[in-house]
Parts: sequence; structure tokens; C-alpha cells
Amino acid sequence: MEKAAAEGYSLILTVDTETREHEVIARARELGVDCIVTDHHLLASRLPAACAVLNPKRPDCGYPEKNLAGGGCGLQLAQALLGAGMSERLIESYLKIVAIGTIADLVPLGR
Repeated sequence: MEKAAAEGYSLILTVDTETREHEVIARARELGVDCIVTDHHLLASRLPAACAVLNPKRPDCGYPEKNLAGGGCGLQLAQALLGAGMSERLIESYLKIVAIGTIADLVPLGR
């Protein structure tokens, strides 16, 4: 976080590990760096002090698929941010990477 702040970054997007990293996220906040956390692991007793925490396992999350891997959570964020700007062709190109990440993360591919 220190290096990111020193290099002028104002936002860090994490994928797959930061839901439990309260100290790291708090340090980023102290340094003026905002964080958006995407994760799929079980939650700790509290959420980190990030700008946003996207995790399908949050009790208040209405997303129907609770078994997304980290790459799937990242893809969902990209879809939300890009909206109509994310073409079907672009989504399909990312799906290959998301599938590899899902397998590597030992998350079920489907029902």
C-alpha cells in the first residue's frame, strides 16, 4: 500500500483475498488510497473498511450464485461497471480466463 500511495494511486481493486485483510485495507485508507474488495471466501466476523466489498457469500448479497470464484467476482464487477459497453464478444473472451481461475481455485463449475 505504501508503494501504491507513493506512486500516486488513489484506488486499488483487490481480487480473491482481501475480505479478511482488515489491517491492509485500513493502512490503505490511512494513506488516502480507496479499495474495492472482490472476494468469494467465507467472511470474517466483520467487513474491512473498504469503499465496497463484493462477495456473494455476504449475508446481505442477493446474487443467486454463491459459488463464484475470485475471477467470477471480478467479471461481475466489470460487467456492472461497463454495462452495455461490455459486448457479448468481450464477455466470451474473459470467460476463458474466468474458467481457468475457477478450476485453479477449486470452485465448482456449475450444477
